[in-house]
Amino acid sequence: MTRETGEAAQHKISLVSDLVDNGTLVRHVNADELKIEDSLVYVLSEQQGGGSLVIVPISDPYALMSNFIVYLSNSGTMYRYNETLIDRSVSNTFQIKQYADGTLTRSDVSDIAYKTNDDLKEELRTGLSQQRPTARGNPTACASMAFGVGTGFGAILAWACAGTCVSGVGAPVCIACIGAYAAVSYGSINTFMNCLKS
Repeated sequence: MTRETGEAAQHKISLVSDLVDNGTLVRHVNADELKIEDSLVYVLSEQQGGGSLVIVPISDPYALMSNFIVYLSNSGTMYRYNETLIDRSVSNTFQIKQYADGTLTRSDVSDIAYKTNDDLKEELRTGLSQQRPTARGNPTACASMAFGVGTGFGAILAWACAGTCVSGVGAPVCIACIGAYAAVSYGSINTFMNCLKS
């Protein structure tokens, strides 16, 4: 999977923006919480199923990993889309809502103590110097390996990764995992994906 930039990426971002604006893609956040201008585009290899992922980060008050991700075919036809919203529960832990193609598929409250986005960013910054685990195929270990962070951030990402998956996108890699990972924009996304598939 490779990052796409330039006009080709902007065309896909504009396509997704138009689909959201005209109501084709159902969103569950306010329009100004979708950070369209910060969207990322990744092209999947044929071995990963082909097509592209357009990943739109979602802003505060949602956690860094929150995102709106659209899976496009090589011809630009929309395959699937997924929305992951992570924020603070009334018990001061992380809670999640995930939607596949506009329909709620998961609503869950974790036992992971809530951290602000500033705290999460600091953990990511300081985590780069920590020892990385070698276990593979486990979302927590893979997050720690790719991000270089300890179990705190890895546990949050692993919990978010328990959501809706899309067949064909490097199966069994979960689209919610990819979106949550890419929305943070740290570490190597290919390292993360390859680790998950192991």
